[in-house]
Amino acid sequence: MRFTIAFFVVILIQLFYSGCTGSNGSPITKRDGTDAYLAVKSQIPLSTGRGISFDFDFTENQRLWNTVNWGQKDAQFSFSDDLGKTWEAVDVPESFGTLSSIKFIDPEHGWAVASNKIVKTTDGGKSWEKIPLPKGSEINEMIGIAFSNAKQGFIAGSASLRERGTGVETSRMEVLCTNDGGENWSVCFKTTEYDLIQKIISTKNVVIGLLWETGILRSLDGGLTWERKNFDFKVRDIVIAPDGQVWSLGDDGLIRNSNNLGENWQVGSIIKNANKKIRWNSLAFSENGVGVVVGEQGEIGVTTDNGHTWNLHSNIISSENLQTVRVQGSYIAILGEKNLYILELNAKN
Repeated sequence: MRFTIAFFVVILIQLFYSGCTGSNGSPITKRDGTDAYLAVKSQIPLSTGRGISFDFDFTENQRLWNTVNWGQKDAQFSFSDDLGKTWEAVDVPESFGTLSSIKFIDPEHGWAVASNKIVKTTDGGKSWEKIPLPKGSEINEMIGIAFSNAKQGFIAGSASLRERGTGVETSRMEVLCTNDGGENWSVCFKTTEYDLIQKIISTKNVVIGLLWETGILRSLDGGLTWERKNFDFKVRDIVIAPDGQVWSLGDDGLIRNSNNLGENWQVGSIIKNANKKIRWNSLAFSENGVGVVVGEQGEIGVTTDNGHTWNLHSNIISSENLQTVRVQGSYIAILGEKNLYILELNAKN
């Protein structure tokens, strides 16, 4: 009897302390010596007909935008105002699917691209308008959109062409530019040889396109002139932090940063407690310098100071492959293979 009571007390103590750990979340040691916590706020299962576009958006008013509709119609987008718990649908001119990109400049002005389709909204997504391709464009597979400011924007993609006589199909990259908030677009870069752009990012007058396995395509004058920078490492993702540093995720598991827009790169063991090679997939920064990197087996790295110090979180969520991350304020949205996770920094339950 005494043994049974003692065993029961031990179990209660263990449950009490494990519950306290879960409520606080995973600790983060910040550079100023203060502590923060990262905790899972919600986990939304995905299934057939309930997918999330790989390049989804998380706007400053904490609205999630998804080019995959969770309803019955194909030609609709979905948005959530409660961090993914419920979704509402809005009509769009054409269906998009998961392989598309949606980006909002601010809560009212947004763009979405896929294949050879461009749509825009100026009323917070209530209505969407189809935008025609500019004259001279051969683009038929758009992969991303980026705006430096409310006026200057870029769309990257490829033109798959079949050669006469041989029938061989090749893909050539193309970049579209606007300097009037998307009222007018023009072709500002096009190749004649095989090449592909994986992603496009921009800040101020700089635009960088991530090339397939080879390096970057870069313009320092808003798309007037372009140069190519080849790397001796393959890059899976690339972003620009609020302080202007460029960050990249290597296929070799290394995280690199550049303070001269990709001209030179520094490598270091910036993720604390990382004693194994991690295959990272996606990286994102918020406007206040919070950065999050996600990878396979549920691995998450977090910085609160523009990448000066990082903390590794290996057990905060399940071990599924994490594909895309977005950061907005204190909230972090992570797309996994089976779930959409919402995490909160400095969470107090």
